[in-house]
Amino acid sequence: MTDTRAIAPNERMVASILDRLHTDLSAGNGLDHAIPTGFEPLDHELEGGFRSGQLIVIGGPPGVGKTVFSLQLARNAAAHGSDAVFACYEHDTAQLFGRLLASEVGALGDVLDINERESLRSVIRNAMAGTWDSTSEGAARPRVRAAMSRIETYADRLLLVGASRRTELGELGRLAEEISGGGVMVVDYLQKVPAGGVDFGDRVAVVAEELKDIALRHGITVIALSSAGGRALEDRRIGLPSLEGAAAIAYDADVALILNEKSSIVSKVHVNFDPERLKAFHQYLVVTIEKNRRGPTPIELEFKKMLQYFRLETKGRYVTEKLIDDVLYLE
Repeated sequence: MTDTRAIAPNERMVASILDRLHTDLSAGNGLDHAIPTGFEPLDHELEGGFRSGQLIVIGGPPGVGKTVFSLQLARNAAAHGSDAVFACYEHDTAQLFGRLLASEVGALGDVLDINERESLRSVIRNAMAGTWDSTSEGAARPRVRAAMSRIETYADRLLLVGASRRTELGELGRLAEEISGGGVMVVDYLQKVPAGGVDFGDRVAVVAEELKDIALRHGITVIALSSAGGRALEDRRIGLPSLEGAAAIAYDADVALILNEKSSIVSKVHVNFDPERLKAFHQYLVVTIEKNRRGPTPIELEFKKMLQYFRLETKGRYVTEKLIDDVLYLE
């Protein structure tokens, strides 16, 4: 792909680069500045979070929670002070807002009272249906007001976009222009991005390459969700090679995070004759750092699911059990 960035010849000189680095560092804008994901120990393993110019790929089987996880990442970036765009080919803006509201409600702690829980569900359903009424009785509840107050702290930095078949790569590039340097753009998901009639096999490669170029050209982080397809859907554990267009994605991605249900991939030695332990494993999502240009791989992390609130708990831990893997461990 042709590099369209306008760079004056003298800016390629090492002396000029050093001068610019000195200026950036003096202003606190070092090129290695990281945007925290808001998840630990993920941020620790990524040396602080995501970085400008990176293409992050989040993969996994259908329904595992890729949108839930990535919407939290966009929210956390905005809450940290960065601009963020969430371009979704799967859900409209009302559904995204409803999920965001649910996530903020869940961040305040789980609700045990049945009546209050049902009232909150009603508010969230209305928000996802596009019939949000801020004057309704449910919206006036203290927990909903508190969640809305949390959203208002970053609302002017988070843009939700209901993408369609007309939202091609050029439009994604224009959306990237709305993000200041160091911002984040989430594309949900990569295989649905149109690319001028290119055949599917080539389209994934074209889209992945262009998303990486958008990240570099605009000095932002691009997070692209990717689906598994074909016979890989029959596998108990999804990995980077399971993703549609895996070769191209693996080449362009700087970081690849693969999501799997813990209950599906934990070794049987941990659950034989122990149904209660298996039940506990159903509560967790495993996030595998399968590729990381800056650090070791693979790293297995787990986060508790709060899918009734469309969120994951942000404080996770390292997986200690043996997991099914074609290379690392065989049952």
